[in-house]
Amino acid sequence: MKTRKKGTRTMPKLAAADIRPVLLPRTTSSADDDRLLDVDQAAEILGVKRGTLFNWVSRSRIEYVRVGRLVKFTRAGLRRYIARNTAVPRD
Repeated sequence: MKTRKKGTRTMPKLAAADIRPVLLPRTTSSADDDRLLDVDQAAEILGVKRGTLFNWVSRSRIEYVRVGRLVKFTRAGLRRYIARNTAVPRD
């Protein structure tokens, strides 16, 4: 019986053709795209609780920026996270 490290799981490999980009609604200006979002804003966009987002940050599962002791996120980073974690149904 194989043993795995605690807390790891195997994700299925997807071909590049299987991955479809998921985009958040665009704002009128690209400057908004560069604006850093706080934890509450990012959690609302992703539809998760603050604690879940902090858990992902501590496990480096999502891109983040440290500003002093604050944790911030970019819309582009959230888009990449959504794209990486979007499951595509098999036909």
